Amino acid sequence: MFSQLPYPRSEAPVSPERALPIRPSKWPARICVVADSSGTDTHLWSGLASAGDDACLLDLALTTGIVPAKMATTRLRDLYVPRHDFTPLISLCVYHWLARQSFDLVVFVGVFGVGYYSVVAKDLGLAFKDTILAVVAEASHAYSLEAAHRFPHGRTDIELDFLERQTVRRADVLISGREEFSTWCVRAGWELPRTVLTGPGFPLDRVLDCNRLVCPSAEMPFISVCLPTHNRPALLEQAVASLVRQTYPHFEVILVDDGSTDPEVATCLAGLSDLFQMRDWTIIRQSNAGVSAARNAAARVARGSYLLFMDDDNIALGHEIERFAVAAAASGADIITCIPGHHPETDMGPDAVAELSSLDPDHPLCGVDWTPVGASLSLVAMVNCLGDCNALYKRSMFEALGGFQGSPLSSFEDFRFLMLAVVRGYRLEVLPEILFLYRRHQNSRSMRDALFHSHVDCLSPLTELVPKELWPLLLSAHRDWYDRHKGWTNPL
Repeated sequence: MFSQLPYPRSEAPVSPERALPIRPSKWPARICVVADSSGTDTHLWSGLASAGDDACLLDLALTTGIVPAKMATTRLRDLYVPRHDFTPLISLCVYHWLARQSFDLVVFVGVFGVGYYSVVAKDLGLAFKDTILAVVAEASHAYSLEAAHRFPHGRTDIELDFLERQTVRRADVLISGREEFSTWCVRAGWELPRTVLTGPGFPLDRVLDCNRLVCPSAEMPFISVCLPTHNRPALLEQAVASLVRQTYPHFEVILVDDGSTDPEVATCLAGLSDLFQMRDWTIIRQSNAGVSAARNAAARVARGSYLLFMDDDNIALGHEIERFAVAAAASGADIITCIPGHHPETDMGPDAVAELSSLDPDHPLCGVDWTPVGASLSLVAMVNCLGDCNALYKRSMFEALGGFQGSPLSSFEDFRFLMLAVVRGYRLEVLPEILFLYRRHQNSRSMRDALFHSHVDCLSPLTELVPKELWPLLLSAHRDWYDRHKGWTNPL
C-alpha cells in the first residue's frame, strides 16, 4: 500500500510516454469530467470547459462548488440519492450514468477511485468501446497517508487503495502534473497504464489518441444454470419463471431436488416437467446431502463451458445470462460475479443503499443490496469483497478446484470457494450491474446456520498464504464483519 518495503524499490522515474502518434485533434469531442466541484482539485479540470461546447461535469459534491459557466453540470446525488458515501457505491452510480451516455473522453479527477467500475466494465466488453477513460491525479489516498506518516485505519482505507490502484492500472491513460507521484506508484507496486503523461497542463490532443485496445470477444459461450432446491416450491417456481424470461438463448437449466420432504415440491416438479423436457433441461432428484453436494451434482452433468449457480430463493433479471455471456466472451475471466440486487421481499439485514434503473421491464428499478469490488486479498480477510454464489464460473476452473467443499456446518461454502480461486491465482471480476435479486429472509442459510463457524471456516484458503502464527491477525481483521452479520440476525 505504501512505497516502503516490502514493495520493490526503484530509483528510476517513470518517463512520460513519448512514442504516441500525434494526429489532428478529434473535434468536436464530447468530454465528461467526473469530479467533486467542492474539492481542491478544480484546477486540474476547469480548463477543459473551454475545450468545446460539449464539455460537461458529473459532480460528486454534496453541495455544488464553483463550476465554469460554460460547463453543463449533472449532480450525481440528485440522480441516485445514495444512502452512504463509500467509494464503491459512488463508483457504481457513476458507471450506471456514464454507460447510458456517449462521450469521447471521460476524465476522473482527484477522487479517481470512483472510476473503478467503469474501467472494469470496459475490460469486460460491457461499455466504453469508443471512449477514452483517463485518470488525472497528483496524489492517491495511500500516497497522502504515507506523506502524513499515518497508517491505514481499517477496511475503508484498504478498500480505497485497491480501487485507486485498479482504476489506474485499467485506465487508458494516467495524467499527472507531478512526476514524483507516478514514480511513487511504481515504488508502491502499482501497475501503470501503457500511457503516462506527466508535466504541467492537460495535453488534450495526445489524450484523445490514447484509447487502448480491448481484446475482441470470443465465441459466446453455452452456459449451464445449476439450481438446487429443498422444500421451497413457491420460491422455486418464481426462480424458474425468471429463467424462462432470459434474453440469451444458449443455456440449459439443471434443477437438483436435494431430498425435499414437502409434498408440494413433487407437485411443483411435475408441473415443470413438460417445460424442462421441451427445452432439453434436466431435473435430478437425490437424497438430502446439502446445497454444496446439490450444486456439485448439477455441475457434473452440465454441458456448458460456464456454470451459473443460482439459489432457489433468488430472481434472475431477464438479461442476467446475456450480460454474463458478453463479459465472459470479452474477458475470458474464470469467475464473474455481479452486484446483488435487493429483493423487495427481503425482511432481514440492511436496506437497499441506492436505486438503479434496470434493463428488465418486469423490474424497472432495482435496489443495490451490496457492492463487492473484486479480488483484493488484503480486503478479503475483512469482508466478502468478492461477490455472491450467484455468479458465472468457468467449468474447467470449477472442476480443477474440486467444486464446493469446506466444513459441512458452514453456510459460506460459496465465499470460501471464491476466496480459494483467488488465492490459487484464478481471475475473478465483478460485473458492475445488478443481474439478480437477492432475497434475505429468516430461512436464508447465511442468516441462521452456525454463523460463527461459517465465518471462521471461510478464511481457511488464506492459510495457504499466511503462516499459522499470523492466523490470529486474520481472525481479528474479520471480527467487524462477523459482528455486523450477527447484528442482522439478532437485531436489538
